[in-house]
Amino acid sequence: MIDDDLLVNEVRNLSGDIRKQRARCDRLLATAEPIARKARWAYSHFLSRTGRDPCVDPSFVQGYLHAWRDSVLCLANGPGHLKIDVPSDLHHTVLVGWHFPEHTALLHTAIETNTLVLVARLQSWMLHLRERNCLYSFGDGFSRALLRALSAGRPIYAMMDFCYPNTRHLVTNFLSYPALMPAGLLQLASRYNYSLRLVSIRGRTIQCIADIPVLGRCEDEIATDLNLLLEVEILRRPERWLLWPSVDQRWINVDYGDPVNEQLR
Repeated sequence: MIDDDLLVNEVRNLSGDIRKQRARCDRLLATAEPIARKARWAYSHFLSRTGRDPCVDPSFVQGYLHAWRDSVLCLANGPGHLKIDVPSDLHHTVLVGWHFPEHTALLHTAIETNTLVLVARLQSWMLHLRERNCLYSFGDGFSRALLRALSAGRPIYAMMDFCYPNTRHLVTNFLSYPALMPAGLLQLASRYNYSLRLVSIRGRTIQCIADIPVLGRCEDEIATDLNLLLEVEILRRPERWLLWPSVDQRWINVDYGDPVNEQLR
């Protein structure tokens, strides 16, 4: 099965030759077309649920695979010609991310900004962050490292467009369905007086594009605002959201019986 660790290792073996890296990645990802077709199915499902034409152009599949390739190249080579334009003072800030292809470029700044990156499970390309105490894998079980970081006001970077099993969550609307939303970090941000800033991409620049008010607000209100912002970002270029194939794990009561969408599976 293809995963990012395998792809990154294959690309790094080509010593920075971007054309060869791109071609090698494309060849490997050709075997992942069923995943890309599921991404197309999920997007079609969203369109159908919102009363729009659910017939998605077949080019969506190739666009999704290209987005996956771009993500791998960013993991392997770093930011490259991307510009990262985030505030220099991130004290008491949670940078809220989502899975656009270039999002990992921010990981290359985590050490210099002393940012704690939250992940679900450790992969080999993250090891340098763990060595510098800039990684917290909640899939390994609870430790006090996160609370210590929050108490110290360290910047936190977390992806909020997915909800992992067995984590604290609430239910709020996301891309037309009631959906699970991770709630633990929202509660902690409020408790430790953190601000939430949504990070996204404009052109070739990664930047903070919105602040989400936290003070004096309940988790449901924060989650609703955050989901609306995430939806806007995803739908700007839907084929480049890497989590379409897994959105059905976040949606509640997905109707798999829709005959239009069945044709796309």
